[in-house]
Amino acid sequence: MITLLISLFILLALGVPVAFAIGLSAFSYFVIFNPSLIQILPQRMYAGIDSYAMIALPLFIFMGQVMNASTITKQLIDFALIFVGRLKGGLLYVDVAASLIFGGISGSSTSDVASIGQILIPEQQRR
Repeated sequence: MITLLISLFILLALGVPVAFAIGLSAFSYFVIFNPSLIQILPQRMYAGIDSYAMIALPLFIFMGQVMNASTITKQLIDFALIFVGRLKGGLLYVDVAASLIFGGISGSSTSDVASIGQILIPEQQRR
């Protein structure tokens, strides 16, 4: 375990990106100390992505894009702007209120970010 942490810190000190440093140090740990675990590694990786929730994510993002193209998200933001837009920092409250409503409709935070974020992030940067 100590060698795993030492290799991780060495890779991070060399400027390797964090994700690659974690993956490379874990892989080298498996190769050096327990090579039989390498056979299980692809099975575990596949099991992590083999779920209905992972299949639904692109469809939720697509749904958010469809709602964005049909101006439903703009109408939703205008609706939330009526209630909380007059407050100081009102656009942030609008973001929270619109995300609350959109999350209730779709049940997915990824489609919420994909659709409402496209409208509100540029507006927040302008203000």
